Amino acid sequence: MATVQIPIPLDTPDATGKAYPALSTGNGFSNVRQLVPAFVKDVDGSWTGRIRVPQDFASTAKIILSLVANATSGATRMLVSTSAVADGESEDPAYTDEAAQDVTVPATAKLRKDVTFTLTPTVAAGDTLNVKVTHNGIHANDTLAVDTLLWECLFQYATA
Repeated sequence: MATVQIPIPLDTPDATGKAYPALSTGNGFSNVRQLVPAFVKDVDGSWTGRIRVPQDFASTAKIILSLVANATSGATRMLVSTSAVADGESEDPAYTDEAAQDVTVPATAKLRKDVTFTLTPTVAAGDTLNVKVTHNGIHANDTLAVDTLLWECLFQYATA
């Protein structure tokens, strides 16, 4: 049994402009030039995407978010929601929310901070896994004074 991580492309921000594609260089980065999903500080926003669960999936479905902020203090509140759709099922199911997590940024600006969400819904090989990543920016625990950048969203699982 091995552990595998697959990137999940998050391609749809919420329609209200509370999540947006951000150029890393526009957020104080000098050397890395890439578009990343971003969340506006102090407001709620979501990004969604999907992947096909690989055929060698055995167990332990997790979503790992790699977050970056151009700040040295504060916390950002993140939530992951998923729905697994098998062949012959509706592609419009309700999402299942995992517990929100308050993620304290590292004491050095622009450092990556990983946070893991273990999925509670049943996921099976061949399913389409719909993923929604939400920033709960209006929550009292969200104290980050800058936008939250979502550097990576990964699906991690154990192989058969």
